[in-house]
Amino acid sequence: MPTTAVAARDVHRYMNQSKSKRLVIILDCCFSGAFAKGLTVKDSGTIDLQQHLGGEGRAILTASTSMQYAFESESLELSIYTHYLVEGIEKGAADRDGDGLIAVDELHEYAKSKVQEVSPAMTPEFYPFKDGYRIFLAKSPKDDPSLKYRKEAEKRAKLNQGKFSVFALELLESKRIEWELSENEAMAIREEVLLPYREYVRKRDQYEQALIRAVNEEEYLLNEAIQQDLQDYQQHLGLRDEDISCYAAKFNKQHYLCF
Repeated sequence: MPTTAVAARDVHRYMNQSKSKRLVIILDCCFSGAFAKGLTVKDSGTIDLQQHLGGEGRAILTASTSMQYAFESESLELSIYTHYLVEGIEKGAADRDGDGLIAVDELHEYAKSKVQEVSPAMTPEFYPFKDGYRIFLAKSPKDDPSLKYRKEAEKRAKLNQGKFSVFALELLESKRIEWELSENEAMAIREEVLLPYREYVRKRDQYEQALIRAVNEEEYLLNEAIQQDLQDYQQHLGLRDEDISCYAAKFNKQHYLCF
C-alpha cells in the first residue's frame, strides 16, 4: 500500500530542520479519526496542534477541524480551501485592512469566510504561535480598480446573502465607471464573488432532489441504514443540520413544503 498520510511528528521534524525563523504550514486535508490516532483530542473536537506542531514564529492553517472533512467542489479545479487561499493572494482580496500587505491571519480570515459560503459545515482553523499571526505572505495592489471593485461587490453580496439587489447593481455600475473598469471585467468579478453562494445553493438543491427521489421510491425514513446514508450524504455536501432543516422537518411521503 502506498503512503496515504504523514505523521504530525514528521511534519514537526521538517519544520525544525528549516533555518527560517518564520514558518507557515498549510494543511489542506481531512482531520479524521485516522489522523487523530495517537494524538490527544480535546473535548471541543480539536487536536492540540500547538503541542504537536507549535513553535516560535509559526502559523498553521488547516482546512477543517480535527473531526471534519475537507471538501472539494465540482465547479473548482482545486479543493475549496486551496482555491480561496490562492484567490486571496492572487486577487489581493485577502488584504483586509487595505495596507497593501497580506498577513497570514488576513489570508486565513478571507479563506475561511469564502469556504463557509460554499460549505458551512467546514471550519478552517488558524493556529498562530509567538509572532506567527503577523507573518506577511504577499503584497496586494491596494489601489487597483479591480480590487476595489471586488471588495465593493463582496460587501454588497454579503449584505444581500449572495445576491445583488437592484440598488447594489446601480451602485456597482457607478463604481465601475468611476474606476474605469470595462463591463466585461466588472461582470467577471461579480461572477467570481457570487460563485461560492451559488455553489451552496447547488448543494442544497442537490440534497433536496435526492430527498424527492427517496420519497417517490418510498425509501424515506424506512430504516436506520437509509438514515445513515442520508446523514453521510449531508456530510459529503458539507451542509449543516440548519442548512437542510426545512427539508428534513417538512418532508414526508404525503406532503412536501419548504420555505
